[in-house]
Amino acid sequence: MPTAPPARRSARLARLHLVALLVAVVTLGAACGGSSSAADRTPRSTTTTVADGVASNLDGLTGPDTATRPPTPAEVALVAARPYDLHEPPQAKDPAPLVVLLHGYGASGATQAAYLGIANATDAQGMLLAIPDGTPNALNKRFWNATDACCAGRRTDVDDSAYLRAIVADVAAHHAVDPSRVYFVGHSNGGFMSYRMACDHADVVAAIVSLEAATWADAARCKPATAVSVLEIHGTGDVVAFLLAHPKI
Repeated sequence: MPTAPPARRSARLARLHLVALLVAVVTLGAACGGSSSAADRTPRSTTTTVADGVASNLDGLTGPDTATRPPTPAEVALVAARPYDLHEPPQAKDPAPLVVLLHGYGASGATQAAYLGIANATDAQGMLLAIPDGTPNALNKRFWNATDACCAGRRTDVDDSAYLRAIVADVAAHHAVDPSRVYFVGHSNGGFMSYRMACDHADVVAAIVSLEAATWADAARCKPATAVSVLEIHGTGDVVAFLLAHPKI
């Protein structure tokens, strides 16, 4: 892994299975590349998926109990302007953990969810799954305004940190969400955005899973209020995300 997590690694991270890491390296290897995303490719058939390993273990990681406050008027407006999909399991836990999935650059929430097969995994764990979309840029590529390492380009006017926090508040306003089990899972640009959420909203985020990404290039930009558990999954063949995270090399 090219970078350290935004907060000190929690001992709870050891509970995440090594199999999830191994499967992810095989499945996603060098998935992050330029303006394309692995989510736009045909999913590979596997008996065990990254999502299975991740979802089954995230549920044991807990964070602060502060995620279920009512949304502010500004947050209501953000969600109204940018609706998101919410996948509910057949039998949700009460209260239910919440997973927010963040797609890679140029992809969409729907294609990312289909590629990872994450809905089946969250269903099995009784988790709610929020699936938002980033904002199209001048090239009509969806992106997240994540960190100085990736990938807003000239569009830095979008406050995705506030938007994604608003989604958490909105889901909690309509469903029984466990405030101590709010998780972000992101691929590529979405992984960078997951780190941003851990840095900006450590009082809400219990853990993040980042596939092929990294934290801020300027480490001083990340000042979490408390520790956030992090699983970074990174294929050794992916040089694109590494160079994004280390622009001076």
